[in-house]
Amino acid sequence: MTAFINKRRSHEVIMKTTAMDWRGRLPHVNGWIGAMHFGNVFRDLIQRNHEALWAHGRLPKEVPDGCGHFPELHRMLRIGRYVQDNEFLPNKRGEGNRYAEARDQPWGHLFIELAFRDASRDFHRMEKTLVKTREEVCVEIHG
Repeated sequence: MTAFINKRRSHEVIMKTTAMDWRGRLPHVNGWIGAMHFGNVFRDLIQRNHEALWAHGRLPKEVPDGCGHFPELHRMLRIGRYVQDNEFLPNKRGEGNRYAEARDQPWGHLFIELAFRDASRDFHRMEKTLVKTREEVCVEIHG
């Protein structure tokens, strides 16, 4: 996934690739109803959810503080261990904790299929923009 903040409009997140899994999706929420936009050129997926469908987990009395791990995290970034860095804090957060986190359950899927005669010729570039101030997603496909 390639994503960056628009420097001219800091309330926008621009993605140049599709989401490979749930971590790369663009979330849209209003407090009760939400959607996750995955983005795919040929068969786009928008997964809807609702607050009432959360599978609530047992939460600890005190959430662990991860601040003590930041020096190690920064060291890993400086030496280029990006893959290990991506898993470092989630793994540290889970050490010694015996609780389940709440998870959203899909309410439904909306698929949008786009017709291309020849993907190698018709499709050249895709750009998704999340406008956070309005919870709006704009998708541009250039061919």
